[in-house]
This record gives sequence, structure tokens and C-alpha cells, in this order.
Amino acid sequence: PHDKFPSSLLEGCLKVTYEAPPGLKRNVSRTYEAWSPQYVAEGSPLRAKLLFLLAWFHAVVQERRAYVPQGWSKFYEFSFADLRSGADIIDQACANGQTPQWSQLHGLLERAIYGGRVDSAYDIVVLRTYLKQFFSAEMTGGGGVRVRALPGTDITLPQTANH
Repeated sequence: PHDKFPSSLLEGCLKVTYEAPPGLKRNVSRTYEAWSPQYVAEGSPLRAKLLFLLAWFHAVVQERRAYVPQGWSKFYEFSFADLRSGADIIDQACANGQTPQWSQLHGLLERAIYGGRVDSAYDIVVLRTYLKQFFSAEMTGGGGVRVRALPGTDITLPQTANH
């Protein structure tokens, strides 16, 4: 504690939370501040692309919370733990230079990580739609497919792991 900070206030505090910054750009930037450049660069360029897509996806689902009930039907607490778990899933999916099985990746992110707390059928459809849009060969350029920009933007993914 600091000398000028009242101890009675400190004792009365139960929990301090860190809110996601407003806006997609700030949210993605905060994610990349938490990930070291070495962490992003280790592994294949596909893994780095998927990590960027995960950071973007995480920012989108968090940003939609600001627009309840239009964004989500209610407020869902998507946290850094979800992002970290998603990154672990991506690490496993890309182990040894493998191309991920998209349906498996969608299922784990939907049912085990992000969708585990979503209890509205409509919100599950929205979540599933985002997962299918973001995590696909069309987004990463896998299998010779032409790379598509992120939905609603002109942003395409970097072709290297150094970003």
C-alpha cells in the first residue's frame, strides 16, 4: 500500500476489474500487448494468423456487449481467460505445422470456451456465425483459397508470423 492511500479503503475493496478498452483497435492492441512478439512468432505463419483472428474475434464479442440487447441478448463476461484458452486451442490445432480441422476448432471455441456461458439460442447462432466467418481457409488462405478481408473491413491477414 501507498502511504497516502487510506488503509480503510483498501480493506473495504473486494475486487478490482479491468474493463476491456472501447473499440476493436484498442482491444486488439491490448491483446498484442499481453502477447510477446516471440510468442506470436513461434510456430507457423498459420498459427500467427489464427492468433490474430482470435484477438479480432475476442474484440468483436467483447465490443458487442456495449450494444445489449442489439449486440447480445444480455451481458456476457468474455474475459482474458477465454482468450488465453482459445490461444491454447490454436497452439494444439497448429502443432507440428498441422492445418487445423475447422469444425473441431469451431466446436471447441463455441462449446468449451466462448459459448459455455451463452444461454440464448439467438446468441449461440451469432457466435457460431462469427466463428465460421473468422476461422476458415478463406481467412487464412489455406488450401490455395484466395484470402478474404476481415468482415466489414479491408484488413487482410499478414503473410508472416512477425506482426
